[in-house]
Amino acid sequence: MCKKNNKNKVILISSGFWALLAHGMGLFNKYSVHDDTAHQFSVGATYSSGRWMLGVLDEAVSKLTGSTHYSTPLFNGTLSIIFIALICILVSMFLEINNSFLNIGLTGIMITFPVVTGLFGYMFTAPYYLFGTLTGVLGCYLLCKYSEWYFYLVGILLMACSVGVYQANIPICISVLLVYMIKKVIEQNGFEWKELFKFIMYYIVACVGFMSAYFIINKLFLLYKHAELSNYKGINNFGYTSITEYFRRIILAYKEFFNPTDDVSYNMFPFSLEVFYKVTIVMTIMLSAYIAYQKLRENILAGMFLVSLMILLPLAVNFIYVMCDVSGIHTLMMYGGVGTFVYFIWLVNYMSQKNPQFPKINQAVIILSATLILCINLLYCRFANICYLKADYVQKQAISYYTTLITRIKSVEGYTAQTRVVYINEYRKSDATIPRITQFEAIRISPYHWSCIINDYKWRGSMVLWCGFNPKTADSAMYEQLPEVIQMPCYPSDGSIKMIEDVLVVKFADTTTSYE
Repeated sequence: MCKKNNKNKVILISSGFWALLAHGMGLFNKYSVHDDTAHQFSVGATYSSGRWMLGVLDEAVSKLTGSTHYSTPLFNGTLSIIFIALICILVSMFLEINNSFLNIGLTGIMITFPVVTGLFGYMFTAPYYLFGTLTGVLGCYLLCKYSEWYFYLVGILLMACSVGVYQANIPICISVLLVYMIKKVIEQNGFEWKELFKFIMYYIVACVGFMSAYFIINKLFLLYKHAELSNYKGINNFGYTSITEYFRRIILAYKEFFNPTDDVSYNMFPFSLEVFYKVTIVMTIMLSAYIAYQKLRENILAGMFLVSLMILLPLAVNFIYVMCDVSGIHTLMMYGGVGTFVYFIWLVNYMSQKNPQFPKINQAVIILSATLILCINLLYCRFANICYLKADYVQKQAISYYTTLITRIKSVEGYTAQTRVVYINEYRKSDATIPRITQFEAIRISPYHWSCIINDYKWRGSMVLWCGFNPKTADSAMYEQLPEVIQMPCYPSDGSIKMIEDVLVVKFADTTTSYE
């Protein structure tokens, strides 16, 4: 057991340990894949994506620092780890997790979970997203721990701000509230109908309140900024679907909780981690069933309500499946999944405190559970390092490809710094000499799912940033149907780069062929 100050020290120290073991490569190296190339000097989409609080943070940080944003791995990454450590402190405090081993396990899960690895591939926005998560958890803490009405309103507003940074924080807020509700019901001696109704309404109003506040403030910012929501991934239609579709999504949320889909970017349990996850689920069900049975014997009304809350837990942690169509879900949306492990760790902590008369059994349960969580954390650390290793390979392969391309362009007779360059079918490049490393193909989480990034939508930006080549360009549509261009072979074959009048044409693929 550990006191409050010691508990916080344990969490902070273990945060540093897990951060170095899992994300050391991401902290001390610069990987710029996919969106990170496009947003080296910004925080990404803000008001047009319904992320009004991210827009506020964007403007506030720019004014505070007096500069643009920079996608710096060590500074941004360290801030991100600090925010996660603070989240762990808040969760540990209001769930009263006092065992040091369990707090180390909790911190490890929060830091090594693949969503964090994915976020570190988007380092330009990682600290902002995690600050948003911290804001949401702080809102839950204030709302749950204090009965004063102003703390209640502040908690609702903070959760709305959290969603305003990133909508995927909704499952996190809901999960935290639900676990705390389970805790309170278990600890409550009994419930009368009237008392139970007030208890339920307290949290329902909070959930409806923070979502309503989010939408209202979002609408006000759109009016103030004279902006409209983007149609990207259905953001402008968020929440609009049929009852039948919602029913299908709810079923999917439960299915993914018990049997996660393999080989997709939103699968948080790669390799053998799925086995460890399912062991965790089995232990969680067993402990929940035991506690629910004891509560039913104590008070039938409270026991039935407790069972209902426990049944809702899978829906809460996987609420992202209800919010979005599965085709639009990716890695960064899945942080609500840590709620499963938070609940499991709290269950173990509660069981150890509930049965002080059985110290040996308590010790055995804690050791077994801590060992399970430790194994999961270590496997997540290994997985994170593999992701960064793949990013390193992919990035260096792309730099090598661009360097060769630049050399060949500059070697064409008549080329000058003023020569305009035309890229024909620039997103359909193919080069049989680029090896496909099959051992990395199992890495599916974003943004490390790319086996090759030479056809990325920001490939030109990568060439500018990493190779220092930014020539003047011309519209490819004006040249791709020219007879001499049609007759040209495709890069990297000899003759695929040719000066036509005063323009240098680089042909990557035939217009009539397809490339996968």
